[in-house]
Formats: sequence, C-alpha cells, structure tokens
Amino acid sequence: VSVNYLDGKISNLGGKTVKTATVEVVFRNSLGEVVQHENQPLMLLVPGPAGTYTDLVPLGKVGLHPNETREFRLTFEHISADWNRGYPELRFVQLTLE
Repeated sequence: VSVNYLDGKISNLGGKTVKTATVEVVFRNSLGEVVQHENQPLMLLVPGPAGTYTDLVPLGKVGLHPNETREFRLTFEHISADWNRGYPELRFVQLTLE
C-alpha cells in the first residue's frame, strides 16, 4: 500500500481565527478530465516537544490565527492510476471562523 502526501503552507490574512477547514481536492488526467474528487479536513503539521518529531493535528485543535502561516498535509491512500501527476486543484469548501 502506498500513501501519498500533499504538503503546503496556508496563511490567514483575515481578521478572525479559522477553526476548521474542509478542502476539495480534484485530480485530473492528461485530457483534463476529473479522475478523482474528494473532500478532506485540513490537517496541520505541528512540531512535537522540543522539536523531536512532527504531529499531524486537525486544524480545530490549534486554529489558524490572523496573520499566521502554518504547514499543512493532506494524505491520500489511493490516487487514480489515470492521474496526470500534475498538481491537484485545491479549493476550500467549508470554513468555520471564530
């Protein structure tokens, strides 16, 4: 079983804390057709005690405060064999603000 990760950084440029976020991820083939579509909760990469390891935690556990940037990870246990290996499309489909 192979697992694929998509890591990136997210910034909150608004005035409220983001408590939860759901990301829509779309993979396409060489013809531009959608071959996989899924929604995932945004998970953050957070350093462990004394920087010994990195934990993957739900956004709601720590929040994303105004003017803050954090690293995130999306995990895929299966991606269609027809995927063109290009960057998938990402779009936020649900946000909870505080």
